Parts: sequence; structure tokens; C-alpha cells
Amino acid sequence: MPRSHRCAPFRLAGIIAVCTCAWSGSTAILCPLPAAAQQSVTTSSPVEANKALVRRFIDEVHNKGNFALFNELFAANYVNHSAPANANDRAAREQSIKGFREASPDLHVTIDDMVAEGDKVALRWTTRGTERGPIRTPLGTAPATDRPISIPGVNIFRIVGGQITDEWIVWDTLSWVQQLGLAGPR
Repeated sequence: MPRSHRCAPFRLAGIIAVCTCAWSGSTAILCPLPAAAQQSVTTSSPVEANKALVRRFIDEVHNKGNFALFNELFAANYVNHSAPANANDRAAREQSIKGFREASPDLHVTIDDMVAEGDKVALRWTTRGTERGPIRTPLGTAPATDRPISIPGVNIFRIVGGQITDEWIVWDTLSWVQQLGLAGPR
């Protein structure tokens, strides 16, 4: 008589689970994975949870402007290792993002690549938008230009206890100021 066994779901293409029979090991069944189960599967390991946290930061804060989440996502002792010492804390990082969103209301960050290991998540991204208001740049404050921008960059996040504690940011500021018309072409 066939026996019924619980299957262990594994994420495959976001909505499909592979359920392998525990007693035979050879039978696999593809079945829809409920949304609630998808969340638990995608954040089942600390590395996956860290990636989900960074993805949430990009989606909710950068792309939607949901700054109510900022203190939940960033630790009180957060340090931006790429900013000057007087502007490298959590409040300064929040203000920086708010400044970009105010200058480019249509700002959107696309995650191009994301890799993680241990407590670190590396993210390659592209920010796109239209500069509609003044913005502080490495060359001073730029007036509104109504020019489209596309800026690539890389961030490395360190996550401890479910919050971002450290961040290193490298982005193409020369390309950005050239797109704004503040510097000549390369």
C-alpha cells in the first residue's frame, strides 16, 4: 500500500516547488508554491534573508520613497564607509536618498546583479531618472536640468541582526555630472 509523506519544498523559478518523496528519493513532483510558502523558502537561510533585506531597501526606500522603513532596515550604528566622516551615519544616508528622490521624482534603481556570502551582500545597480530639481554633486549643486540620467554603481552591505550596519558605495559620478552637463565628455 502506498504511503503518504510530507514533501519538503524548494524554490524553483519563484512559484514552483520540487517535492521529493522522502522514502523513495527518486520521485519529484512539481507543484504551485503558495505565496506564504514562497516567502519562507526564499528567506530560509541567513544569506537569503540578507539578500531579501537589501532588495526590500532598494524596492521600498529607493524606488517607492517609503522612508518609514529606514530605521527598521538600518542599524542605529550604521556607517557609510564611502562618505566623509561628518556625513557617514544613518541620518546622513537617509537625507542623501531623500535628496536624490526630490531632485528626480521618477528615480528608479534597477538591481542588475546581487551576490551574497556570510554577512555581506554585493549589489550592482543602475539608477535612472530625470533631474527635475537641484541636486548636490561632487562639483557643487546643480540646477534642475530636465535631463535623463543613468548611473551605474556597486554597493556592498554588511548585515547584522537583520539590519544594515555597514555600506561601501562606488558609483560613476563622472558619468553623472557629464549627463547633467556639468563636465565635458571623457
